[in-house]
Amino acid sequence: MRRAFSPRLVVPLVLGLGLIILLLGYADVAHVLRVASTFRPAYLLLILLVTGAYEALRAVQWFLLLRVVNSREPWQTALMSYMGGEVTKALPGGQYFQAYLLRQARGVPIACSTAATTIILRLEVAVSAAIVLLLGVGPWTWVRPAALALLGASAVLVLLVKWRPGRVQVRAIMRSYTRLRPAWLWWTDFVRWADVLLRPGAIGIAAALCAGYIACAALGLWAIVAALSIPGIGLREALSVYAFALGLELTIPIPTDLGLMEVSGLAVLMAYGMPRADALTVMLIQRILSTILVSGIAGVILVLLRDHLAAILRTQGRGRAVSDH
Repeated sequence: MRRAFSPRLVVPLVLGLGLIILLLGYADVAHVLRVASTFRPAYLLLILLVTGAYEALRAVQWFLLLRVVNSREPWQTALMSYMGGEVTKALPGGQYFQAYLLRQARGVPIACSTAATTIILRLEVAVSAAIVLLLGVGPWTWVRPAALALLGASAVLVLLVKWRPGRVQVRAIMRSYTRLRPAWLWWTDFVRWADVLLRPGAIGIAAALCAGYIACAALGLWAIVAALSIPGIGLREALSVYAFALGLELTIPIPTDLGLMEVSGLAVLMAYGMPRADALTVMLIQRILSTILVSGIAGVILVLLRDHLAAILRTQGRGRAVSDH
């Protein structure tokens, strides 16, 4: 119970909710509710379809990266861990819950699955930056140089992982700092797995899948704008808005995206000329529908995998019984 109400969990969520409340005050709650009341339910089917496609592409990406390090990884376990992470991803550090589930289910080293998750997140930043660099963001001229700098930083991170002579030099230096040795050993393991995953073939497919699901999410955002009958935002603009908001969310080092996604999306939509109440309504509906639909899809998949999950739990129970004796 103490863990469930840990300050590291509660404080970021409270701050995120507080930020959304401030945004509602800024945009006029009454106006936001009036705009939301114009939402046409006919678009819900399209939003459901693109959300399903988004989840399918991300699940395939996760599975393929795990197969790079373990060609015998069961797809059921990979899917179970992915969907478990989707349910918790809005929580502080929730994206990395997949690593915990994989360790519990299959004994996969935390450094391995954490490397896969980190590469996926950094890949989303790089793809988002590439989209912003290509399309721009309305009248904001500074976003293209910023996106180019972000792509450069991503390239530097890859080089640091792949540069083996540098790792050898740092290892030699760290041997004299005994207190930092456990952290260094974990980091070395993490980098070793990341090096394996950053193969051109694997990362190329992962990048293509990443571009695909970002396009699906942008299409869902456009569908919300269309459902509210708000003019001025087409598919190109929706793609720019989503890519900018996603890239900013993953670049700023905060433990949860709650509130930040809404602020960045609100700013970009207003840059395209959308009134602030309309823009906030779009972002709030996007948050609500995404949370409901993703949780629903994850819940259905986890129910379908209940026999696989039960088998894992039985195996763990026998393992504990043997170790106790």
